[in-house]
Amino acid sequence: MSITEPKEKKGQVRRIILVVEDDEALREAAREKLASRGLEVWTATSGEEALQLLEQRQPHLVWLDILMPGIDGLTTLQRIREKAELKHLPVVIVSVSGGQEKIRRALDLGALEYLTKSDYSIDDLATKMEALLHEYS
Repeated sequence: MSITEPKEKKGQVRRIILVVEDDEALREAAREKLASRGLEVWTATSGEEALQLLEQRQPHLVWLDILMPGIDGLTTLQRIREKAELKHLPVVIVSVSGGQEKIRRALDLGALEYLTKSDYSIDDLATKMEALLHEYS
């Protein structure tokens, strides 16, 4: 688990995103790209780690992978939705796998969006997350 704080920008509310991703290269690329846009980035490598972090602090948006060791992303999302204080936390699924059943389940569990990694560059994902942060926080 790590937290990267951007340089302060006067007069701006710092937006916080939690990136839950077990792929180290993608997690670090996302952290760097999002931090370079002035966002505070928290990272977790598993669903368990994300849930522990969310018990202590609440970000403005969660980037959540599905295929992770231990608790997968859909179970993590379900547990997030079971907590009253996190029920309305915006969560975006960012996964290598698509499939109508997984997408439907994620959306039924309350995911804001379901993005397939192969459809987006890291720049595109960062732009999408930034736009969602502005829209939902």
